[in-house]
Amino acid sequence: MTETPGERGGPRLDLRALDVGENGPRTDAVMRAVLERITTRASRPEWAAWMARAQRGLAAVAAVLLLLAGTLVFAQRRRDTGVDLTATIETWALSSHVPTNGELLTTYQGYRR
Repeated sequence: MTETPGERGGPRLDLRALDVGENGPRTDAVMRAVLERITTRASRPEWAAWMARAQRGLAAVAAVLLLLAGTLVFAQRRRDTGVDLTATIETWALSSHVPTNGELLTTYQGYRR
């Protein structure tokens, strides 16, 4: 609309097929279709409601699992392994011994060999 005939940047797009002009029934049909699409999309938030319900359910399940895991972790009492930690570490230090992962687990967690 604002261009002059000599300033065209490229081929023009023909939009005459979308022009309803003076055709009353066609104008009504186009407007009815547009309004129907607008109203049906606005009135159909079932996927949004489903997502909200799913998120609440998943959050509840995650909270229960977290509570159970926390209970199990904090309910575990450290077992007395009968190992004197101070003596073991002192022995390692005096002998310049680098303990293996298994020795560390056995000493600090009470795992059996």
